[in-house]
Amino acid sequence: MLKQSTLKIILIIVVIVLISSLTFAVIHAECNRPVKEAKIITVDQKFIKLNPNTNKQEYLVADTENNVYKDVDDSRAHKFNSSDVYVALKKGHKYIINTVGIRDPINSEYPNIISIKEVH
Repeated sequence: MLKQSTLKIILIIVVIVLISSLTFAVIHAECNRPVKEAKIITVDQKFIKLNPNTNKQEYLVADTENNVYKDVDDSRAHKFNSSDVYVALKKGHKYIINTVGIRDPINSEYPNIISIKEVH
């Protein structure tokens, strides 16, 4: 039979693991919730980059304030026209863009452009 001190240590370890798991789950859920934003940008650059996490090419757009956005299809946002959006964006033109997501430098992620409307 286990000693009472050993049982206390096991109970403390179990409690620590449960609290740590719950804390991680809450933080992970908060960091991965969709963040929707609408803003006006002026396109400065357009380029294509290989995403190291997905090993797929992504369309990227930089604005004149040095913010970067990706333009990829996203089934969760019902967006399947990334090529059309990328071609429509013209350098030096101003757009209202709707994005979803956040900038995550650790995972090389950018807000995803969901829709655009040119501002004249």
